[in-house]
Amino acid sequence: MAVVISQPRRVNTAGPLLAAVCCIGFLLFLIAATIVLSLIPVYLSRRNGNRAQPYVGPVRQATYQLPTGTTYPNGPLTQAQLAYLIAQYQTSINNHGSTGKATISSPGASVSTTTTAGKILKFTAPNLLDGCRYVYIDMGTNIGVQIRKLYEPHLYGNAPVLRLFKELFANSSTEVCSVGFEANPLHDNYLKEFESYCLKRGWRVKIFTSTAVSITSGQATFYTEPGNEVNNQWGASLEAGRKKTKIVVPSIDIVSWIRDTVIDRKLPSGNLTSKIMMKSDIEGHDSTVLANLILSGVYCSIDLIYGEHLTNEFVNGIALFQKYSQSCKTKLIRMDDESFYQTRLPFTYPQSTT
Repeated sequence: MAVVISQPRRVNTAGPLLAAVCCIGFLLFLIAATIVLSLIPVYLSRRNGNRAQPYVGPVRQATYQLPTGTTYPNGPLTQAQLAYLIAQYQTSINNHGSTGKATISSPGASVSTTTTAGKILKFTAPNLLDGCRYVYIDMGTNIGVQIRKLYEPHLYGNAPVLRLFKELFANSSTEVCSVGFEANPLHDNYLKEFESYCLKRGWRVKIFTSTAVSITSGQATFYTEPGNEVNNQWGASLEAGRKKTKIVVPSIDIVSWIRDTVIDRKLPSGNLTSKIMMKSDIEGHDSTVLANLILSGVYCSIDLIYGEHLTNEFVNGIALFQKYSQSCKTKLIRMDDESFYQTRLPFTYPQSTT
């Protein structure tokens, strides 16, 4: 006769305890996030028709040590002196949010009195988005196709993003000021040509080339995709890959930039409704940037954000936060509009602009 000995079952108390701790932690985080969202209106006014007066943004100022041996006298610079010094400091000027050569003139740059460290160069430039009622931010612009869809929608029939442009900007697309960011130096020359084309057509466009979108200013490791030029290296990103090549490019603190340049811009006179729209296509970094926009109080000043690399978990989390906010009406839309991504249409100028 076989004898079966039964041992008492062990009760696993660690699992339920861990689950309870996680639930409490999530609830505390949710409460904190709700408080942050509820306080956003206290610190940042949304751009809407109820604003009595336009907000006057600050004038940008930056100071730099003059190169050793520079003998410029104190006072305003000549155009020749300015051109030389701008070339020396162009990267730093761009990181301050200025359009560099396009906006700085000799009355706006001067040499200060001599200090113990030598003479100091001071640049003073207006906010590049002053006077813009509508703003479109294109993070990860590649070759600028999405920006061009905004101004020339007839060239990109049935592109998915066109309905979003229509929803937010109605028939005022030519009044939109657009700013693009692209880290891949491969696209520098084309993007500069595209920016020049837009400016000649009367569209306010600024593209920061060889600039990675980040949450800190400095340098970032970027990975290009050699051999995939036919697709404009659309897989290049901040994420390493087996067939990618590592380079280092300047990075921009996009949270501070949006707060200082977009939100603090000087609006046109009149009680007009203004809108801000943003595309996020910075593979491997989208959720990090958007989370920091939320925690900094900047997120809810943007009317519509769309992007491809947004997980269900992230989108649902944002929706849950907004459920408990009485003021944050930002639309977050998952959209992957890759239409015409290979297309480099010719730049056709009306006769009046040639």
